[in-house]
Amino acid sequence: MTYKVLIVDDVATIRGFVRAAIAPLNYSILEAPNGARALELCRQEQPDLVVTDWNMPGMRGDELIKHIRAEDPETRIIVLTAEGARDQVGAMLALDIQGYVLKPFQLPALRRRIEAILLQRLPRAAFPSKG
Repeated sequence: MTYKVLIVDDVATIRGFVRAAIAPLNYSILEAPNGARALELCRQEQPDLVVTDWNMPGMRGDELIKHIRAEDPETRIIVLTAEGARDQVGAMLALDIQGYVLKPFQLPALRRRIEAILLQRLPRAAFPSKG
């Protein structure tokens, strides 16, 4: 099964870091520079996971998450946020996200986090039965 991961950040370098972190996992990777484009891609591509920045111009991460949740509550979401934004953690978690990662992040740690969240989404039939 190939998972689709949508990376949303207004900074191209950050999108590149996230792409580099998950490239070895052979997921289908989509990118959006803002919330509006991310919503378009969510509707067209139905990603399994959205990795989004919290502080973006235009549509902030919390607004994007609310839109995604309204249209597809099963989409997994990880928020990327600056270390100084620890006071926003409660607001993030209240939006039913699967986790957050503080910037600057370590690529291997981000990769493990993304992989773990996607593996939680596997249907039970995907696991071999004992017997």
